[in-house]
Amino acid sequence: MIYAIEGLAVLGEGAKVADLYPQASEIAKRVPVVLHMGLMTQTVAGIAAAAGEQWDNAVAHFEASLRQAQEFPHKLEQPQVRYWYAKMLTNRDAAGDHDHACRLLAESIEAYGTIGFPRHLEMARELVAKL
Repeated sequence: MIYAIEGLAVLGEGAKVADLYPQASEIAKRVPVVLHMGLMTQTVAGIAAAAGEQWDNAVAHFEASLRQAQEFPHKLEQPQVRYWYAKMLTNRDAAGDHDHACRLLAESIEAYGTIGFPRHLEMARELVAKL
């Protein structure tokens, strides 16, 4: 499910992603961290919550994922969660979200360049261009 949520989100299938939030949230509660080649469970739950405009839940999941990625440290997840969190902030567009999203994206872009994720770097730059 981790890969399905990210893939559907990248493809712009927000409604389908939002429908998966209950399962993603449950997985994040039961398995708080997945250290595989995929995203951490809290990031996936944040993506799904954001797709359903459950902003408070999305923020909670992204903040948890930021902490986990820093504490481990999980160098591949750090820019990922920042990108998806920034995307959520851009969509929510509340007071302060623009500046917060810009900071997260700047950090994400720097990390993507360092670890050599060219497609992810391109996606982050495209999001910056929309701000």
